[in-house]
Amino acid sequence: MIAGSTHPSKLRVLVTYKDSNCDPRVGVPPESLWITWQTISGNAVINDAGFQTNADDSTNVDGQTRFTFPSVSGCGKIRLHLYVSFDDDGTRNVTIRTVDTNADLERRITTADETSACDLNYNGTAGDTTDVRLVQNHRDHWRRNALHGTLVRRTNLCETGCGDPPINSIGEGQVFWSPNGRWLSYTVETAPNGKCNVFIVPSDPTIGSRPKAFMFLPDTADYDPSWSPLGDQIVFGRADYEILRKGIPGLAADTSEIRVTSSGAPDTKGDLTPAISPDGQTVAFGRRQVGGTYDGAYHIFSVPIGGGTATQLTSATTTVNDQYPQWSPDGQWITFDREIVYPAEHRIFKVKANGDSLQQVYFAGATFNAATPGFSPDGLIITAGIGHQSTFIADTQTNTLDPLLPTRQPIINYCRRQVRDRRHPPGPVAAHVP
Repeated sequence: MIAGSTHPSKLRVLVTYKDSNCDPRVGVPPESLWITWQTISGNAVINDAGFQTNADDSTNVDGQTRFTFPSVSGCGKIRLHLYVSFDDDGTRNVTIRTVDTNADLERRITTADETSACDLNYNGTAGDTTDVRLVQNHRDHWRRNALHGTLVRRTNLCETGCGDPPINSIGEGQVFWSPNGRWLSYTVETAPNGKCNVFIVPSDPTIGSRPKAFMFLPDTADYDPSWSPLGDQIVFGRADYEILRKGIPGLAADTSEIRVTSSGAPDTKGDLTPAISPDGQTVAFGRRQVGGTYDGAYHIFSVPIGGGTATQLTSATTTVNDQYPQWSPDGQWITFDREIVYPAEHRIFKVKANGDSLQQVYFAGATFNAATPGFSPDGLIITAGIGHQSTFIADTQTNTLDPLLPTRQPIINYCRRQVRDRRHPPGPVAAHVP
């Protein structure tokens, strides 16, 4: 396979699972099927994939499911190793040829790839004129899918301020990916006075476009529906004072609402902006301080997903609002949005999951906000919304913050938006794309 014309290469593997009678095994969950990989020749590598990759979905009526590896680099052969519930089910070798021919750490196409071009046109001669031209045509392309392709509308909702009451407008808060990348969760204003319900919609129109209501309560204000990495439940904030979890119908046996944590009350606010750890066992969130020198400030806390005592992870020597935590893929770090209340600056910080090593990741400057960050699946970059400070308008664009590059890089296919919203800062709506 070679890189496509406008986006990184993807490697997809189709697996058919049958029993000893050759009948399809239907409904085998993705956590029971996984693939590991290793390079056996050349420098071919799979990007944005850990030690093992689980199936995209449960096996269908034909016993089939797919595995998706979001990006590959280099040239050579990779051996894929399939496991079914810890049983070794064999290997398959795959030939990889990409325009990122040197597979260097940055995984970006540069002039260095021209001198090492492999046989991209499969004519038996590596590095000929056609091979080099293919590399040149992809100059500055990257393994990051977020930087390529075309925007696809997945909902038909108006912005805030689109009527009184603003029914069917997009709700406040973030949009979250499901762990298999097939669904997006978000909120919709379904009643007057800021009442929102949680919805989910397929991320790809080829698998459908009809949004599905996840919550059906007429008089609630539910925000920030974060998918569990285990894929079976969603955690969300209600009325900015409590964090709840609920099993996804069809995937979880228990679909009742269960309180994870709460503080304050609907009229005083308390706990909000939840995010679930990669192992699905812990929820990070923002909690409002009541009383003391910094009354009204928010700090990042964590709590077991099953409930219990919350642990404070951040503090400050001035009044700040720490919100919108997001976990690194290895569960070691939490990045978050810190608002310096006066002046109202938004900066990107991170802290270790145990509360150690608080540090600033990015400060966009005195006239800019950097808000609502999120880690890429491999943990190497952070995306954030960067926009001019203004009382009413924020001219916002999603950027990548890559430690390998000297400056932030705008995601050029995302148009700038003018956001009139004092409650929530500007930022990317789906930060966890590869």
